[in-house]
Amino acid sequence: MVKKGLVSLFFGIVLLAIGWRIINNRGYYPDTGINLVLVGESSVALVGVSKGDDSLMWVELPSNLRVGGYPAVSAWGLGEIDGNSEELVLQSLGEGLGLWLQVAVKVEDGVSMDGLLDRLLSLKGIKGLSWLDRYTLYKDLSGLSSKGIVLETNLPYQVMDRVQDVDGYEWLELNEAVFVWSRDLWPNEGVVNLGIKVEVVNASDTPGVARVRARQLESIGFRVVSVKAGDIKIDEPCVVKVSPDIWDKNQFIKQILKNYLGCEVEMGDGLVFFVG
Repeated sequence: MVKKGLVSLFFGIVLLAIGWRIINNRGYYPDTGINLVLVGESSVALVGVSKGDDSLMWVELPSNLRVGGYPAVSAWGLGEIDGNSEELVLQSLGEGLGLWLQVAVKVEDGVSMDGLLDRLLSLKGIKGLSWLDRYTLYKDLSGLSSKGIVLETNLPYQVMDRVQDVDGYEWLELNEAVFVWSRDLWPNEGVVNLGIKVEVVNASDTPGVARVRARQLESIGFRVVSVKAGDIKIDEPCVVKVSPDIWDKNQFIKQILKNYLGCEVEMGDGLVFFVG
């Protein structure tokens, strides 16, 4: 009896540990939403899901768009060489477009809502999304799309320049106007309503990373009032110092900072992002 009790206790502890890990390693909360990159064989789409705002955005990128010197549709394949397809897609498109992109999802054939839903139900893992995330996201996507509120839009021609390579092939490349477009594309209304002013500090030796993050924060809905270099060093890609009165306001700001943005949180004054 004692042995059976110990075995039951052991498995109970294991189940609790698994449950705790699932709950605390989530990548999607309906209140904060999520920004996805959907990658097909020869097409790429951006999907902004915000159950709290009751909105679903869909932006299919031009097939001849070049970001960071190579075609946007080729980023996943290039990343397969080093096994970092998701990271390369998210970094190149996120920085190039000025958007905070959290998860890259590969689908067969072309990009479509049905393809995304099928992929969420498949047995193959998706980096950055737990099974609980996938179930919740599937349910929210299905609900939003069934309402017929999917807002499909394209990159406006003003944010792209036409260039020709030596072979005469015409490419589209992003210009600075894209950051004005992305800032107004799908800001999170919950973040906008907070009305919080933020500072962004470059805590690395690489110039420009604070400006990149500032653009992404503005696309979420934060009001960036200062971008500067600092003499502080951090061990994480993002550390945010937040005043206790902001931190204690509600659960939403905690989800935004820790789960949505993936930052380490420390107590401080105001709201300051340190980018490593």
